[in-house]
Amino acid sequence: MDLHGPRVQGKRSFQKPDDSTHFKAGERSFQQIGRKNAEKAIGRDISRRDENNHSSRKHVDAKLLALVALGGAIGAVLRYIIQSMVEPDTTPYATLGVNLIGSLLLGVLFGVIAAGSVISEGSIMFIGTGLLGAFTTMSTFAMDSVRFSEDSATTAGTYVILTVAGSIMLAWCGYRAALTLAS
Repeated sequence: MDLHGPRVQGKRSFQKPDDSTHFKAGERSFQQIGRKNAEKAIGRDISRRDENNHSSRKHVDAKLLALVALGGAIGAVLRYIIQSMVEPDTTPYATLGVNLIGSLLLGVLFGVIAAGSVISEGSIMFIGTGLLGAFTTMSTFAMDSVRFSEDSATTAGTYVILTVAGSIMLAWCGYRAALTLAS
């Protein structure tokens, strides 16, 4: 059974999850570069599947869990402080700001890893998953979008486009800047 559907003349079917990004001959995908350098940085295989268990982890590492929790606490408090400094009517713009800043910083983190810098798994979990994961907020962005849509579809659409496109653009800029500075 072909889960990817039949090939249509002139159309390209997706063969694997990261096949949606096209690279010129000789280039490697972000996933290949990032995974290879992350494995080198933390000194172990981070493959997604284990032949016996279909899971690369059999237990939760208590130290990593504590680092994620600590980073998450700090990130959530930072977001709360920023949002409490603005007027209630402008809170969605504070959410936009933290999401854009968080995306830029996450791009920098992954750019540093892709450049081959040695960063511990604990540091990656603390900064990336914990601090930046809690600092940025998808659920508040979604609720702000719903609230904006009650007043104006144009405002809601603009907010969604600014957040999504801006976050992607700044993550890419942070990633590329880190790679450029590392070379």
